[in-house]
Amino acid sequence: MLTTAAAAAALGLSRSQVNRLCHQGELRAVRHGRAWVIPEGALAEYRARCIRLAETRRGMVGRPRKVTVD
Repeated sequence: MLTTAAAAAALGLSRSQVNRLCHQGELRAVRHGRAWVIPEGALAEYRARCIRLAETRRGMVGRPRKVTVD
C-alpha cells in the first residue's frame, strides 16, 4: 500500500493530481480516514490504461479520411 506522496513520486505527478485521480475513480484507492491509500498494483493498472489510451489516440491522428468521388 502506498501513500499519495509515494504514488505521486512513482507516477511523476503531484500529490494533488493523485488525490484527484483517486477521488474520480481513475486510480484505484481506498480511503483511510481522510487520506487515500493506493495498492501497488493500482499503479501498474493506471499506467497500462494510460498507455492504451495514448496508443489509441496516436492511431487516430493523421489517419486519412475515406473520400468518395461522385
